[in-house]
Amino acid sequence: GALSFTAAPNYEAPADIDANNVYVVVIRATDAAGNTADQSVTVTVIDADEIAPIIAGSTAPSVVENTTGVATYTANEPVTWSLNGVADAARFTLTGGALSFTASPDYEAPSDTDANNVYQVVVRATDVAGNAADQSVTVTVTDADEIAPIIAGSTAPSVVENTTEVVTYT
Repeated sequence: GALSFTAAPNYEAPADIDANNVYVVVIRATDAAGNTADQSVTVTVIDADEIAPIIAGSTAPSVVENTTGVATYTANEPVTWSLNGVADAARFTLTGGALSFTASPDYEAPSDTDANNVYQVVVRATDVAGNAADQSVTVTVTDADEIAPIIAGSTAPSVVENTTEVVTYT
């Protein structure tokens, strides 16, 4: 025979006599000859993890083009990290809470879904009990100054001796 509750027990609202989540049951086996044996069984109901983890980290990081690192996320308990399916998720990796681009973004040639240098991704944390929490993240890629300065001024100045004349460059 199987021993089971008639209704699933709730740890937060114990239904046993002394409300301590410890149920004592005596089970009896009777054979064909009418002989019986009793066995006392103590069943302890333990609290299930029913609460999703809490994610901490930026929801709107901004990164300069030509870099891959975006942001780092943490949780209030041990979790497994993953990316949840939104259009730009394939452009990212998430390792141990560290969100990165799979390839350095180029501001002048955006690769996000709507080509506006604003990438949408969902960071997911799942605890050992299977409870999951999602955090929507909007990553903005900014332009890097990639143009070298231009120096203007004479490359072969002449200066009169015994003077402190200065040649000016801009």
